[in-house]
Amino acid sequence: MHTDHASSLGHTNLEQTTLRHMPCARAPRRTPATINALAATAALAAGLALGGAAEGQVTLEYLSAPPGDWSAAAYGCSADGLTGAVTYFAPRLRAVRWNSAGTGSPLAAPVSTHSTYGWAVSGNGGTVIGWSEFSGSGPSVRRPLIWRSALPPIDLGNLPGMNAGKAVASNFDASVVVGSSEPYAFSNTFHGFRWTPKGGMVALPGPAGLPSMIPTDVSDDGDIVCGAAANVACRVVVDLDQLTAQSLGVLPGMSASTAAAISGDGTTIVGSSSSFFDEKPFKWTSQTGMVALSMPSGFGRALDANSDGSTIVGERSASGGTHAAAWTTNLGFVNLNTYLDAAGVSRGGDTLSTATGVSRDGRVIVGYPYDGKAFRIRNFNAPPPVPGDVDGDGVVDSTDLGVLLSTWGGSGAGDLNGDGIVNSADLGILLSAWT
Repeated sequence: MHTDHASSLGHTNLEQTTLRHMPCARAPRRTPATINALAATAALAAGLALGGAAEGQVTLEYLSAPPGDWSAAAYGCSADGLTGAVTYFAPRLRAVRWNSAGTGSPLAAPVSTHSTYGWAVSGNGGTVIGWSEFSGSGPSVRRPLIWRSALPPIDLGNLPGMNAGKAVASNFDASVVVGSSEPYAFSNTFHGFRWTPKGGMVALPGPAGLPSMIPTDVSDDGDIVCGAAANVACRVVVDLDQLTAQSLGVLPGMSASTAAAISGDGTTIVGSSSSFFDEKPFKWTSQTGMVALSMPSGFGRALDANSDGSTIVGERSASGGTHAAAWTTNLGFVNLNTYLDAAGVSRGGDTLSTATGVSRDGRVIVGYPYDGKAFRIRNFNAPPPVPGDVDGDGVVDSTDLGVLLSTWGGSGAGDLNGDGIVNSADLGILLSAWT
């Protein structure tokens, strides 16, 4: 089904396909410990009701760029997943608020000649976070901005001695915003900040011996910030106005890491760890430290996590290209393209390449495909995997057999029965399901 919706400028396209499934039981969501997180739960219930999607009904929506723009990409979503931050690309970049009806409304630039980036949205959906910039014939400019509701953008300013910056994330109600300042626009010399309406800009420290942490995300209560310092993932914890930085390390065999996002409750940080030849997604908690997220093969990045870290989204790149991925507590790795195909939901010929955001309950996922349209999946609830499908492509064939044999005697993707070792029992499962 293809439906045209008019935005405030009269342009946006929405394509949607649906399939009904039997409702699946879900574990109760952990009770949050903060008032803001409790508010997130209420907003989530209200938002799903407004969205009108029935329990078990999977939908895929596309937001196309309006005529004259090349593409659109979604970079984040609210707690209920029904408000998104989008950027339209070219002829001039424009920040966009994407609502539950599938309409994208461009947000005003502080100066008419400036481009704007929509990079994140607050948990309650009321604030879009991003920046504006201009690097034409005049002086280069970059301003960290927030857009509250339909009001004009608010310039957050910069750290002392700095003249440019970006805002990249906020807590649930946008009472805390994080980002980075620079001596001048496009200097690539960044200094992380944490902003509040009362306290203004406060510089973020780095772990011992490392420079300022460059933040990427902040917890719902605003007290834990994640990011990276000198190519090492780290976090900053705020306690009674004291900021303490902690390095999260790197995965074994890797030389660098970056934290991309933090769960709403602040317990889980996700990102990627890399070497010159490799990049793997990770999940970090204070109990487990940094652990790799399983994938059949290739490179990968984790880019966002839901409220308690039980659903993580990102991308995986292999010989067949890059595709949007999810990791769930129950099922592990999920190729979102394969998931939609198995559910009978048409992708309209598109390949979803990157998942950038997930709602607090893990049921709504946003991102972008190869051909430049923001996407939103509602009521994500991964179906049972195909037995023996090691690489997650929906079929059991020689590729799965090759992966299993390559891990024989060890653990990993070939461990189909979950007993910690790849052996003849796993081979039997694979062969019995051969396509």
